[in-house]
Amino acid sequence: MTENDRAAAELPVTCPECAGVVERPEHFHVIRKCPGCGRELRVFEPGEHGIGMKVNKGETLVLPPGALQLSLNPLKSRTYLKIAKHV
Repeated sequence: MTENDRAAAELPVTCPECAGVVERPEHFHVIRKCPGCGRELRVFEPGEHGIGMKVNKGETLVLPPGALQLSLNPLKSRTYLKIAKHV
C-alpha cells in the first residue's frame, strides 16, 4: 500500500458521486478518477451483457499479481484471451 493509498483510506468520503463505490483492489480493476472530487477509484465494471470488463479511454487497467495465468492446456489456465470489438 502506497502513501497515497493510506491517505485516501483514512480520509472520509465527502463526495456524493463516489460515496457508494465499493473498491476491490485484489481483483482485476481499473483506476478511474471521480468526476466530483478527483479521488482515484479502483473499480470493476462488467462489459456488455456481463461479459468481460469495461475499460474507458484514459483509465489504467490493473492486473494484480497471480491473477493472470495462461497455458496451452485449458485445464491449467485461469483465463483466456479474446479479441474485443472496437467501439
